[in-house]
Amino acid sequence: ASKIPVYGINAALVRNDNEVIFGATYLPATDEMCTAEIGQGAFLNGVKVTCSEQESWDHSVGIGGIGLHANALRMFQVLSDLSHGTAWVNTLGAPSVTGVYLAAGRRDWYVIRSHRTKEWDWAAPSIIMKEAGCVVTNAEGESWRIHDKEMLATNRHLHPALLEAVKKLGENSNS
Repeated sequence: ASKIPVYGINAALVRNDNEVIFGATYLPATDEMCTAEIGQGAFLNGVKVTCSEQESWDHSVGIGGIGLHANALRMFQVLSDLSHGTAWVNTLGAPSVTGVYLAAGRRDWYVIRSHRTKEWDWAAPSIIMKEAGCVVTNAEGESWRIHDKEMLATNRHLHPALLEAVKKLGENSNS
C-alpha cells in the first residue's frame, strides 16, 4: 500500500489455540523464505540461522513497532538510555520482515506494544525467532503466547535489561 517493499507472507500451525509449532515467512521483495519447526531450528532459504550475539546495548540495532504517542516516546527514551544514546532503531511496520531479520542476526532486538497487532501477524515470526535462539517474551518476561499484545525479542545478552526497562516503563505509565 505504501509502495515500500517491506512486507511478507506468514503461515503458522498453532496447537491448542496458543502454542505455535511451525511457522513460515516469505519475503517476496528479497525472495527469502524462513521456516521453523519447534525443536528443529530456523532456516532461511534452507540455511540454518541464529540470532545476534550482540552483548552490549551500545551500538545495537533494533526494530521498534512504536507509534508516535506519549508511551512510545517514553519507550524511545528507555532504549536511548539503555544504549547510552548509541543504539539505532528502525520501525518497519512489518512483523514478517522483523521476524526474519532478528532470526538471521540482521538486527539485535525488537519491542512492540500494540493492541492492533493480530495473532496472524506474529505466530510465524515468533517461532522463527525462538528457533533461531532469540528470547521471545511478553512484557512480563513470560514466554510469548499467541494472544499477547506486546513482544520483546532479542538475544540472551540483551533481554534482561530490555525486560527490566519495559517493566519500569509500565510501572511509570500506571502512576
